[in-house]
Amino acid sequence: VHVKKIAGGKKFDSAVVNGFVCTKNIAHKKMNSNIKNPKILLLKCSIEYLYREETKFTCIDPIVLQEREFLRNYVQRIVDVRPTLVLVEKTVSRIAQDMLLEHGITLVINVKPQVLDRVSRMTQGDLVMSMDQLLTKPRLGTCHKFYLQSFQLGSDEAKTLMFFEGCPHHLGCTVKLRGAVEYELARVKEILVFMVCVAYHSQLEISFLMDEFAMPPSLAKSGSFPCLLEGGGGGAEHIDLFQAGGSAAGLKEPECPPEKLPAIAEGAPRVHKDGMLSDGVEEPAGGSDPALPPTGDPEVPAPASTSTATATPSP
Repeated sequence: VHVKKIAGGKKFDSAVVNGFVCTKNIAHKKMNSNIKNPKILLLKCSIEYLYREETKFTCIDPIVLQEREFLRNYVQRIVDVRPTLVLVEKTVSRIAQDMLLEHGITLVINVKPQVLDRVSRMTQGDLVMSMDQLLTKPRLGTCHKFYLQSFQLGSDEAKTLMFFEGCPHHLGCTVKLRGAVEYELARVKEILVFMVCVAYHSQLEISFLMDEFAMPPSLAKSGSFPCLLEGGGGGAEHIDLFQAGGSAAGLKEPECPPEKLPAIAEGAPRVHKDGMLSDGVEEPAGGSDPALPPTGDPEVPAPASTSTATATPSP
């Protein structure tokens, strides 16, 4: 995903271009700037004549004739491939530019290496490293439409963009940002690039989990853990589940919390409601066994009398 900032305009002018956008212009104003279904040739070498004998004094006329003949052969190699658009990373001789104009071929020069790589990826065209490689008939790139568009940035400043529109969706796209100054668009670009990375890594994680046959965790379908995702009536269904069975019909919550219940010492026999001890011995009719320790608070014994009767003094 390539993000292109264009200061000025309105926010509604921002759009997603199904292709590639870069800042560049054609080499000659008479060349065609609007081509449908172009055949794109990508050259990483220069088209110029290099005179090697620099230490000798020679006449300039033979050198000019040699240059023209050399460039004519180079241009003929390009014409044999039948492109309609040529992107060159380095410089192109003025004579070669005029020859390409005569053949109706649009030329773009001094293209950055990273731009050539992106155009090669988007248009599925081969990068030609030298002119001799043209003899092998390299694959030409293509897209739905090639055109130029100028944008007014300020009072006297303009920016020309080159659009390669209509590329396959899976190869990428370009986001055109407008509606603010350069500084604000740069901040928006940083956030957008970060969100694209987050979405891409999320897809990678999902693909990895699917390759490992990983399944998302499922909630237990029981009365103790009602599903929180099901809206409405969750609490009522929970109560109905407890009241459905006969054994669970008499269950009631304690009136006081468990931490306030009286503790039972370990080893002490437990007394049930039917009068039976936990070891199967029936409880005495008179109440609890006097041998058992009292369960309540101990009573303070009354002071014992020294005699059964007290003598009253005589008057």
